Amino acid sequence: VDQRRVICFILKKYTKLSLATIGILIGGKDHATVLYAVKTHKQLTSAKDQEYKYNTRDLQKQYKNLL
Repeated sequence: VDQRRVICFILKKYTKLSLATIGILIGGKDHATVLYAVKTHKQLTSAKDQEYKYNTRDLQKQYKNLL
């Protein structure tokens, strides 16, 4: 689930893909799932959840470099 959140966040932030298109790319999810994943990722990274930040920081770097 963490990977999906990070992928959704990165695709939303760094591409012009629609939420529906991102949903299709991540396994046939709908736009609401993508929106929820992006929102949850932002909340967790802005909160004091250091473990989440640490675990997802490397994922963000890896996926961002792929784009």
